[in-house]
Amino acid sequence: MKLYFASGTVFAILIGIAFVLVSYLAAIGVNRIRRSNHYQKTRRPRLGNLLFTLFALLYILHTLLIPTDSLHQYDACTDQYGNCYVFDYTDSSHRRSGDPSESAARIMKFDYSGKLQWNRLYSGGEFLPLSFFAIAGPKAGIYLCTLPPVGSPNNNVHLIRLDPEVQILWERVIETNAFDTRFFQDHLRVMGTRADQRLYQDYDIETGQLLSSTALSHEILNPKRYTKLDLHIDSGGDFIVWAYYDRYSVIAKLSAADQQSQSPDDQPSQPLWEHRIDKVDSAENVEIIRTSTALDQQDCLYSAGYYSIEAYLEKYSPEGTLLWTKELTPGQRGDTNRITDIRFIQSDSIDSADSAYVVMEHYKAYQPEQKKYSLIKIAGDGSVVWSQLVETPFEFDTDGAGNAYLFSLSPGRGPVSIVKYGPDGRQLWKAHSLRPDWILWIFKLTGIALFVWQLLRAKRPNRTADEVEEVLP
Repeated sequence: MKLYFASGTVFAILIGIAFVLVSYLAAIGVNRIRRSNHYQKTRRPRLGNLLFTLFALLYILHTLLIPTDSLHQYDACTDQYGNCYVFDYTDSSHRRSGDPSESAARIMKFDYSGKLQWNRLYSGGEFLPLSFFAIAGPKAGIYLCTLPPVGSPNNNVHLIRLDPEVQILWERVIETNAFDTRFFQDHLRVMGTRADQRLYQDYDIETGQLLSSTALSHEILNPKRYTKLDLHIDSGGDFIVWAYYDRYSVIAKLSAADQQSQSPDDQPSQPLWEHRIDKVDSAENVEIIRTSTALDQQDCLYSAGYYSIEAYLEKYSPEGTLLWTKELTPGQRGDTNRITDIRFIQSDSIDSADSAYVVMEHYKAYQPEQKKYSLIKIAGDGSVVWSQLVETPFEFDTDGAGNAYLFSLSPGRGPVSIVKYGPDGRQLWKAHSLRPDWILWIFKLTGIALFVWQLLRAKRPNRTADEVEEVLP
């Protein structure tokens, strides 16, 4: 296990050491005061009073200048080379001041071996993370799609590209309510909504210039009909749509060329293919409640769902035909099982790209808050390759070599831990990153413990002031 400290740790350690020393010396000074019957006959007890005052002032300054009750929001991703990026947004706007400028954001980069390469403070109080991903290679960069803080007069969504040293290369205002951002065919594609209309915008990756903006038009995309909509882009640029209705679902493929050539007055184009999927699965003869979908690099669609306590994973061909349905129950007998995330290997190899990683939660019906999590690797035919119990993840990603990365939080919202699993399910390494406020809390509790210990070991005064002065150094 590897342990790394966040930026600002040097300052935190120096303040922490000073805190411990002052608290220890203050306790010694208080002990000398307690052993003296006459406070005015020696100057050393006055030093104890001074140190005790410094102890209190340091405690107050630590509380005011370095707040530890901030809300931390996390996001994380992995590029195809196995570099890990952790985004730590500290929201302090809920504090008494209510000032969003007290917020800050840090981005940490870990290399493929789990070593912390750098930790950068990006900005303060200007955004909330919406989406976050990184790209390695010739066009390496970190990409953020952000929202302004709650209460900010600016409601625009910003698309930002940072270089590997977290310097802003460009920043653009997006005029849509963006919900997904991805790298697609040498440019950035932003999926979003405007009013009740779905649309996508393409931006140049080098300059951030808007290349095109296309509205999607089809009856399936009518928000008055469906209860939920999943939208994916296949390798050819066409759109795979999964629309959820009360009693059934519809899966369809929309041509990107038809969408781009349409004018606002044209009739909606016909899908390339369309299938209706009933809730009752014909193969398993159960009513599967489908919750989410994911598209792999072979344009096969995976659907996660459940019935009662069992979880189900379905795979559909690029033409929308059901290939198989797999029941997944990694928990103990009687546990409720749910699929929370699906990821695919970022590789052009068919053997690698045909595998899927699934994160599942399982719990007792009478203890829903005590959840356990499993990481499962699924082969292309639906068979389980391996399954591992893992810590509670807040994000999950893969790289081009078939490795899986779980980003987790310890109780109390920190520190951040990263666990890397190989293609065979073996844990390769685990790294932690401690925030500066955790460092200060460690020193703070140590100083208080030393202070209390010195007070408890002090003896009752049973000598005169003159005898005390002779004993004191």
